[in-house]
Amino acid sequence: MQVVAENNKNIKHEVNSENKNKIYIRRRFVFTILLTIYLLSSVCAILGFFAFTTTLIPLTGLLIYFVNVRKQVVASQLRARRLAALEKITNTKIPTEVISTNTSEAATTEHWIPFSERIEITGVIVVPKERKGWQPTTLPKPVYTSAPKAIPSKRIIDLTTPGEWSAQQERIKALSGRDDDLFDQAQIAEPYDDRAVNE
Repeated sequence: MQVVAENNKNIKHEVNSENKNKIYIRRRFVFTILLTIYLLSSVCAILGFFAFTTTLIPLTGLLIYFVNVRKQVVASQLRARRLAALEKITNTKIPTEVISTNTSEAATTEHWIPFSERIEITGVIVVPKERKGWQPTTLPKPVYTSAPKAIPSKRIIDLTTPGEWSAQQERIKALSGRDDDLFDQAQIAEPYDDRAVNE
């Protein structure tokens, strides 16, 4: 029944001090046994009866036990915190207030009310059904949702005939009437003037 009670979150689980003492005594006992086995295997390894690698077996058991005990402690602390929070929540009373539609908002012409004069509202506020709330303003859809999709250009390079593609690129470059290499060299060849821009 204890396993069912621990796994069921609706059942309040309280560990009395006798059970806690039994748990602590059992943990000390297991720790002492594991530590003694490790120390005995270390002494036997020093004396030459065992290889030093055999001391890793009890050491591994000791480390696994540490991890397991730490996991149990964290789980019990978490359970205690959850129970304390649940008890705090169930014992508090939440005030509910109905806001009347006749508020002093219409009477004031100021847009800003100082903090000292504001009505302090605590608890849950119940808004009547006939009162209209905030309505969001409609925004137009962004352009990228209605714009046509860009079609990627397909470039076909035939590499079966060597030199055909580069020759075709040379022809396109010659027909365009613009040669960037010559243009750049012409810029470098011009003497440096102290002229202003657009002069």
